[in-house]
Order: sequence, then structure tokens, then C-alpha cells
Amino acid sequence: MTQQELVSSGSRVWSIGGDTVALLFSLHQWGARAKADKSEMTSDADKNLLDVSKRLLVSKEFKAVGDYLLDTKRYVLGWSVPSFFRDGCYLFRLSRVQAVEDELTMRRDMLRGLINTLLDVYPSQIDSMAARLGAQFRRADYPSTDELSRAFYWSYQWVSFDVPDRLPDAIKAQEKAKVENMWAEAAESITFALRESFAKMVSHAVEVMQPSTDGKQKRFYDSTVTNILDFLQSFQERNITNDTELAALVDKAKSVLVGIEDASMLKKDGLFRGRVLDEFKKLDTALDGLVQVRPGRKFNFED
Repeated sequence: MTQQELVSSGSRVWSIGGDTVALLFSLHQWGARAKADKSEMTSDADKNLLDVSKRLLVSKEFKAVGDYLLDTKRYVLGWSVPSFFRDGCYLFRLSRVQAVEDELTMRRDMLRGLINTLLDVYPSQIDSMAARLGAQFRRADYPSTDELSRAFYWSYQWVSFDVPDRLPDAIKAQEKAKVENMWAEAAESITFALRESFAKMVSHAVEVMQPSTDGKQKRFYDSTVTNILDFLQSFQERNITNDTELAALVDKAKSVLVGIEDASMLKKDGLFRGRVLDEFKKLDTALDGLVQVRPGRKFNFED
């Protein structure tokens, strides 16, 4: 993106600047499911109304490969924001590009190791599934070892969305207006998505840090804290719309949680937890004010 795009709402103005680049990213894997053979099923139901699948592989090695693919997508999501104008398109700061390239290269080597571990046990696991599936087993449902080896990967490409210079002037002006509108809508959605994501984390932290009605401390998981810490760590990189209002609240949260690496301090030290709770209640109220007006489309940073 070589041009700064602006979007305003009331007195607020947000921008997506020239230090931002887009990444197209997608995961690919063998699904390990197939349609079940209804002729082998015993049921008094009309089989034309049934749509039944069978699980082809029960394997911790297969699960490890799938989990690593999802963890890689979480890495991409953790340092970017969705573009909101194209599925699988994420926006990064240019300063993050080399780190992403290095991480994905390292992860590709790790993925290959997990795949090789799966391939070592794959033939024997097919035999095991033959016994478990019985009449539903079909050897043709399973890819060959070579096919399986190539079935797990991610693909990505760094792209830009500029209007071609060689278009006729009238069409170029028309397309430029479309692009400007696209970036304006994206900036609005990104701004509110970051605000709402942080607001939900803080609100949840306030809820679990408050004692229950009987005075007992509620149970809360480490992820309650680590999710907030991860957000604080990556926020500057992801704040591509220069949301100064949210940035001020993020800085406040950092000052409250300084020195905290996990949830253990909050669990063990009641006085400290109380001080954090008081400050987070203030943050919660302030964040409520930032998410009163939402863009029309829904969003989810976990997609």
C-alpha cells in the first residue's frame, strides 16, 4: 500500500498507511473423513435422509500435524489484522515481514518433521482402522504415503492492491474510488475489531478476578492473562489504523501488568489481584465507551 487511506467517523480519523502490506495465507491438509457406505448400515430410518461420514484415522501423529498447522495460522493472526475485504488476507506492518518469513521457514522444517513421524506409522494405522471400521473400511479412501506427504502445507503470498496505471483514465478513476472505499471500510472494521477484542479480554478478566457472591475466589485459567499479555505485546504492530484512543488504554494496561508473566501472581496474591481488578474495572468502563458504535459487518480474529 503506497498511499495513506483515511476513514472518519464523527470526530475520529483512522488511517491505513504506506507501511502496511498484505499477506494471502491458507492452510491445506488431508481431512481424514469420507462418506460412510449406507448400504452397510442397519437402521429403520430412510437412508436417503441420512448423510453420514466415517473417520478414517485415529492417530496422535496425525493430530500433531493438524495442530501445528493451526498453531501456524494463530501465529499469522497474532501479528496481523484481517483485511476484511478478502478471506485469507491479513495486513502486516512492513517491519514485521522478515520476521514472518523467518518464522514460516522455521515452521516449515518443523512441519516436515511431524509429517515424517506420521508417515512412519501411517501404514500400520491403516491396518488398525481396517479392524475398527469393519465393513465400512475401504482402502481406496486412503491416500498413498507419497500423496499424504504432500497433503499438509500452507501457502502464502505478499501482495498489493494498487490500481494498474495503464488503465484508461475514466476506468482508472473509477477503480481508484473503489480501492479507496475498500480501504476506508477495512480501516473502520480493523479499528473496531481491535477495540472489541481487547474489551472482551478485559471484561472477562474483571469477571473472573471478582470474588463470587459467597466471597470465594473464582477459578480462572492462565489464558485469561496470557491472551491479554499477547495482545499488549503485538498491539503496536497490529495498530495499523493508528487508533490513539485504544493505544492509550493499552499503555495503561501495560503499566498495570508490568512484571507479570502469567496468572500465578494474580492467583496467589489477593492484595495484588485486588489492585489489578480496580484498574481493570476502569479500563473496562473506558473500553465500553470505545465499542458503542460498531461497523456493519461482524468479525472474528480467530477465523
